[in-house]
Order: sequence, then structure tokens, then C-alpha cells
Amino acid sequence: MILPKLGDKTQPFVRKAVDIALQHPELLPAGFLDEMRKDAQLLEGLSPIRLAIDLLQKQIDDTVIQLGAEAYAAARTVYAVTKTPYAGAILRTAAEDCGL
Repeated sequence: MILPKLGDKTQPFVRKAVDIALQHPELLPAGFLDEMRKDAQLLEGLSPIRLAIDLLQKQIDDTVIQLGAEAYAAARTVYAVTKTPYAGAILRTAAEDCGL
């Protein structure tokens, strides 16, 4: 089953349809109107929560990317140090054992 998607352009459509349906309750069964109203209210209530979660997800993604870049840069520094003439045999052996 394919569900219709509600987006930025269709939310005003839903609001307007709810308003019209509630202004003309004789057009539809009372149970339908009640469920439609509840769905629309819940959707309105969840929209700011979803926005906050989306923002938090972006911030987490940005943080993971930044941390990954810093960790990789640090690892490359360790690798470079193990390849210098100043690195002792033990450090070179440890690096080789770790796959560096």
C-alpha cells in the first residue's frame, strides 16, 4: 500500500479541508469529522517536534563528521611519526602490528 505523503505544500491543504469540513458538518459523518480533526491536531503538534529532531540529527551528523576528521588527522600524525628516523624500533614494530 502506498501512502500519500504530506509535505510543506499539502499541509495548508489539510488545514483548509479540516476548516471547511468543520464549518459544514452535514457533508460528512460525525465520526469521520472527529477523526480528521484529531489527526490534524496531532499532526500540528508533532510538526515542531519533528523539526527539532531533524535539527538535532543534522547537528549529530555534523559532529560525527568533525570528530571523524579530527580522529583521522590524529591517526595520520601517529603514522607519520612512526615513519621518522626518530621513531624507535619498538614504535615502528607497534605501528606495523596495528597495520600502520
